Amino acid sequence: EVVDLTDWWESDVIDFKPEDHAFLKIDEENGYSMMPLIRPGDVVLISFSQKPVDGDIVAARWDENAGAIKVYNESALDPNLIVLTSYNQVVAPIFLRKSQVRLYKVVLIKKKK
Repeated sequence: EVVDLTDWWESDVIDFKPEDHAFLKIDEENGYSMMPLIRPGDVVLISFSQKPVDGDIVAARWDENAGAIKVYNESALDPNLIVLTSYNQVVAPIFLRKSQVRLYKVVLIKKKK
């Protein structure tokens, strides 16, 4: 899906490398797990090169059909295990092996007007 953000460029100046970043729009169907921090309609900027650290917000992709914006947590018991939690604590955490998931650090959150 292509999102026209033309008016954004006129109001905000953001210094980033387009070949190393991408914008993701939080969808209406699945965008409630990070509320109220991130809401449906918000846009996040992700980095392909910055490595996330414990506690960072990430875009996580664990198969071709499943992915989400979550809080990245490293396991103290198993360095190969990660836990993806939601800002909304009603949503259950997701436990995955690092090898099962692609992680992209969220470097900017643009709130819907």
